[in-house]
Amino acid sequence: MLTIAFWNVARKPLGATVAGLALEWDVDIFVVCESPTSTDATQTALSQASQRPWHTAFAIGRGIVVYTRLHPRFLQTRRELPNALFLNITLPLYPDFLLAAVHLRSKLHAQTADQAAAARKIVRELSSLERDVGHQRTIALGDFNMDPFEEGMLSADAFHGVMSRDIALRHTRRVAGDSYGFFYNPMWGFIGRSSTVPGTYYYDNSGAMVNQYWHVYDQLIVRPNVAPWIDDARIRILTMCGPQSLIAPNGCPDAGAASDHLPIVFSIDPPVEIST
Repeated sequence: MLTIAFWNVARKPLGATVAGLALEWDVDIFVVCESPTSTDATQTALSQASQRPWHTAFAIGRGIVVYTRLHPRFLQTRRELPNALFLNITLPLYPDFLLAAVHLRSKLHAQTADQAAAARKIVRELSSLERDVGHQRTIALGDFNMDPFEEGMLSADAFHGVMSRDIALRHTRRVAGDSYGFFYNPMWGFIGRSSTVPGTYYYDNSGAMVNQYWHVYDQLIVRPNVAPWIDDARIRILTMCGPQSLIAPNGCPDAGAASDHLPIVFSIDPPVEIST
């Protein structure tokens, strides 16, 4: 089993909190976006907290940094875009898979059409990479800055992330004569959930007629071939780091002490491949 976490740290020096979450949840790969310029402090905090070396595997535009306690030889950069990083994960005994770390532009700086266009570009690049590696074992995660029901997340020619695992396991659907591959998006289930926080990001757009307040911008989506590796019940939106609350007294993410986004964590359980 492999545990992966993601957090938009909002340019805050939250290395100690990242390390605390990694230790508490036994994280193997921690993807951070909007990382401060220097990543050394976070890497040091991770290594000290776990008493084993962590590596800063990759860092690109939009402040995406991948920290891992795995040996760097197991993570290979395959392609980069200004808003996405594509890694090939090759672990002993497990089938290879692709990990796409994504950070799309905020709605404060991009229109819905801009976000959808960016999503389509990422998916085109990812589909090309899947053809190159010869499989569609892909996990994409990050701050998509879109809710699961928005065009860039749901459109067939964008991420095509459906809420139903059974529908995703059809693998493709045809639209106007063209075939489009699905992603399964388990984050639909967090929208408005009463037993936990109803999202990962809160924004009170009080001047607008339509004010959603809570959003699920931070997501993981998986290709159908990876869906059996994921237990939806093990996906968490985190609100605590040990005794420290990541939620302010007003019930929103504590942007002062932590980040205006909440982190997510999940585990995958790929099938063991035994050589004969």
